[in-house]
Amino acid sequence: PDGLAIFNADTEVCRKLSERTQVKKILYSIKGHANYFASDLSQVDDHLHFTVHHPAGKTLKCSVNLIGIHNVSNLLAAIAVASFFGMSFKKIGETLHLIRAPHKTLEPFPGISGTLVIDDSYSANPDGVLAALDALAHFKGGRKIMIMRDMIELGSYSQEAHRKVAERAAEVCDLVIGVARGDQGVRSGKVLNISDPKKILQTVQQFVRKGDIILLENRI
Repeated sequence: PDGLAIFNADTEVCRKLSERTQVKKILYSIKGHANYFASDLSQVDDHLHFTVHHPAGKTLKCSVNLIGIHNVSNLLAAIAVASFFGMSFKKIGETLHLIRAPHKTLEPFPGISGTLVIDDSYSANPDGVLAALDALAHFKGGRKIMIMRDMIELGSYSQEAHRKVAERAAEVCDLVIGVARGDQGVRSGKVLNISDPKKILQTVQQFVRKGDIILLENRI
């Protein structure tokens, strides 16, 4: 009875669960008002910028070395917990500057020929790949390239999931390099299929130029 429950107000399942919860609860949101909510969300290159609103009316302008607007939701949950346990907004802001992406999870690093590589190859699921493509879309300047293997273990949802990813990739990317069947639904002019993963590097070296952004997906 004296515990604390924290819910993502942007998720219908979590909202319904919060309505049934009797202990003290905190809701957070990146889409609207909640106990903790974020406004002015943007991704500029490899940094997220947003403002956190505290239940008491305090605000905190944040700049975090992460890619992907969806990560603001994750950060809000952590901020709510830290604030509940007494960490000041000032200290929270200082700590956010120390955050870095987990290994192979939207992790940026300099690539060959002056490119930027975004390594998201730890694993892949449909929502995660779509979020990565949204993050890629925020980058300005160079051409956008995605290299991706098929997503597996999706059962009967596999065809629809690959179609959704392919449609978004066609909107965002200048080139999609598919290993095996990664081209489902993408118009052929943007797709290069490579059956041998060892040939990917050779192909990329021949194609890329300075300023290009390369997204690696799904255990490449």
